[in-house]
Amino acid sequence: MFDIKWIRDNPREFDAGLTRRGLAPQAAEIVALDAERRKAVTAAQDIQSRRNALSKEIGAAKSKGDDAAGLIEKVASEKQLQAAAERQAASLSKELDDVLSGIPNLADSDVPDGVDDTANVEIRSFGEKPAFDFTPKEHFDIGEGLGLMDFEGAARMSGSRFVVLKGALARLSRALGAFMIDLQTDEFGYTEVIPPLLVRDAALFGTGQLPKFAEDLFRTTDDYWLIPTAEVPLTNLVRESILEEADLPLRYTALTPCFRSEAGAAGKDTRGMYRQHQFDKVELVSITTPEESPAEHERMTGAAEEVLKRLGLHYRVMVLSTGDMGFGARKTYDIEVWLPGQGRYREISSCSNCADFQARRMNARFRPKEGGPQGGQGNPLRPYPQWLGAGGRARPDRGAGERSVRRWHGRGARRASALYGRARGDRGGGIDPAMPKAPPSLKNARILVSNDDGINAPGLKILVRIAKCLTDDVWTVAPETEQSTAAHSLTVRSPLRIRKLSARRFAVTGTPSDCVLLAVCHLLKDRPPDLVLSGVNNGANLAEDITHSGTVAAAMEATLLGIPAIALSQMRDGDKAVKWPTAEHFGPRLVARLYRVPKPREVLFNINFPALAPGEVSGIEITRQGRRRQTEVITVATDPRDEPYYWLGGPRLNAASGRGSDLTAVSAGAISVTPLDLDLTDGKMIRVLKRAFA
Repeated sequence: MFDIKWIRDNPREFDAGLTRRGLAPQAAEIVALDAERRKAVTAAQDIQSRRNALSKEIGAAKSKGDDAAGLIEKVASEKQLQAAAERQAASLSKELDDVLSGIPNLADSDVPDGVDDTANVEIRSFGEKPAFDFTPKEHFDIGEGLGLMDFEGAARMSGSRFVVLKGALARLSRALGAFMIDLQTDEFGYTEVIPPLLVRDAALFGTGQLPKFAEDLFRTTDDYWLIPTAEVPLTNLVRESILEEADLPLRYTALTPCFRSEAGAAGKDTRGMYRQHQFDKVELVSITTPEESPAEHERMTGAAEEVLKRLGLHYRVMVLSTGDMGFGARKTYDIEVWLPGQGRYREISSCSNCADFQARRMNARFRPKEGGPQGGQGNPLRPYPQWLGAGGRARPDRGAGERSVRRWHGRGARRASALYGRARGDRGGGIDPAMPKAPPSLKNARILVSNDDGINAPGLKILVRIAKCLTDDVWTVAPETEQSTAAHSLTVRSPLRIRKLSARRFAVTGTPSDCVLLAVCHLLKDRPPDLVLSGVNNGANLAEDITHSGTVAAAMEATLLGIPAIALSQMRDGDKAVKWPTAEHFGPRLVARLYRVPKPREVLFNINFPALAPGEVSGIEITRQGRRRQTEVITVATDPRDEPYYWLGGPRLNAASGRGSDLTAVSAGAISVTPLDLDLTDGKMIRVLKRAFA
């Protein structure tokens, strides 16, 4: 709950935090109650010390043959006093715990103050509100009209706030759940869990639902509770545990039914799939260190947003005010989807950072890495880990319902059909059955990172961070100095040197191809990498650039060695600052998606990010290699001795590549993904030559 020592030392800050949450100051009351508790505990300990001393005196008296009856009577009297002091200490401890357990988490300093949702602040949005030449209907009007939703049938068997989904809509619900789970496990590194749906009191106390919100829950006759969210079992996986910092972050996800009594919802949202007693939801839970907690919160929110982006839904992200946050949250982002039928936004996912609030309630700690801070007598400190949670409805419940059903016919039906294919494990149409199966996720993979800009290049640091979003086993082997335009070349006329910079970071006095070859066949020969990433290059590698590029060459070398490889490049806009955040934002998800795509052994992927901020990127396009007209590529100049010298790489003009080329895609603000084949043979020309030489 709260660190009582911190409250004693910082009563004003604690009361200020309560005031922001709309509560009266309580520090003085809490500190006074704690003082009584500590006094009772001390009294019990003092009596125990006196009893121990008397016991020694009794032993000494008996050994001398003296009468110890008086001492024995005194020990018995002290025992009764100790029992009374311990009962008082236990009673005061329970009273203090009861007070603290009813106090909500204190808000972060950057959370906006306010009494309700009117003080929430929009921080970003995605897409545009859809425009129609007709008045959009509510989701329940469409669902009932199509015979896909049955509220009356559900009410006959279960009462109000239930629904029966049928046919295509039931299929869509199942597909959405599978799609969301696959996205979070494959691309964001969450571990899927199938948890119990019934839990005991302690589990709900740990996450903060009990004792304050019991009326919002369903309870069985034998004292089990139906989970209101999978956050409860996922978070309690580590209750009463001591984790190792090296194992953090832990990221869990689950798709479960959720059950809520909606005790305070009388008269609210009486029609449709709002405030249902039962609904399916995909939950995300992350457990990390205090230092990484804010960044993990942003990452989790991005993972939840990605679901809506893939579904093409317009939404906005709101940071909730102090008066609108949940009980256990320190900071919350709500993702709100636009509902045309209602003409308003509705919350579809809520992403909260609970800091150590839940960890304290369930007594979960972590042991710092070796070399971290130490406690008394050399014992390691065991701080509380940080909990973060996000939930997203896996079926058209609440906000998602209206849009999903409304779009069922036409384009929405085709998209849902594709999602259903994912749920069944299909790879989609058009994939050659002879191609290899998709590899597993990258969670336990080894990734090798290289580039052509050199070991200290900023793009390489970005690429390492991208790789570490996918796995902890990341190795860097890169050129000692810049090797731009080194192409696919190996150093065979001079010796190569390897300089070890740290346990998994090496610099090589050679080309990018040299780096990959040495890494795979020498440094990592006992366990070669599962994936090679090259970049992020400072500048685009488009069209014929790939024939010169050392970045692409490193990926080529890996592909020749039988290892999947991806080259990544960030386009520049003249002398303006490089938009590195764009590569870092989209990189992890793109790499994860491409890694799972079945492909021939000889194919690598070339990614180019446009020179735009992340929010300005128009999308992702699968492209072919474009072509430029080579003009003025040689610059001639004269040095002070009147000797001529030459610079290669002047301005070049795009040829008429047309739609579908990498040049066209990035020019339109999209990310270009181009599959490149190492087999340069022209099949058509072979047939022409065979006829010519027949």
